[in-house]
Amino acid sequence: MTSLRRLLDSALARLAEVGAEPGDDEETRLQKALLVLIAILILPISGIWAVLYLAFDAWTGWVAVLYAVISVASIAVFARTRNFDLLLNIQLLAIALAPTLSMIAIGGFLPTGGVGFWGILAPLGALVFRGVGSGIRWFVAWLVLFLGSGIAAAVLR
Repeated sequence: MTSLRRLLDSALARLAEVGAEPGDDEETRLQKALLVLIAILILPISGIWAVLYLAFDAWTGWVAVLYAVISVASIAVFARTRNFDLLLNIQLLAIALAPTLSMIAIGGFLPTGGVGFWGILAPLGALVFRGVGSGIRWFVAWLVLFLGSGIAAAVLR
C-alpha cells in the first residue's frame, strides 16, 4: 500500500509540473499546477458520465467522451506550448458547453437530473483563475446557455 501511495504522489507531482517554466513565480506555478490537476481529476467524472449515458443508449454519452478528449488534448498542447491562457480558455469553454448543451438532446432540466449544473464550474474556474469580473461574465454566459438549453429542449420536445 505504501508503494502505491508513493507512486500516486509521484504521478501527481509530475502532473503538477506540466507547463511549468523555470522563470515562473510561485503563484503562476501554483495556478498552472492547480488547473492541470483539476482537469485531470474531472476526467474520471466524465468517464462515469459517458459510461452511464452510453449504457442507456443515450448518444450524449459521447459528449462526455469528447469532453475528455478535448481536455487531455488541451493539457498535451499546454505541456508543449506553455500557453496557460489557451489551456484555461479551452477548459472553461469545455466544462461550460459539454454538460449544458447535452441537456437539449436529453430533454431539458428534469430528464437530465440537472447535469447542466456541472457547467457552473466554468464561472467558478474563471473566478479562481481570472478574478471577479471574469467570473461574473462567465456566470452570465453559463446562465444564458443553461436556461437557453432548457428552453430549447422544451421547445424541441
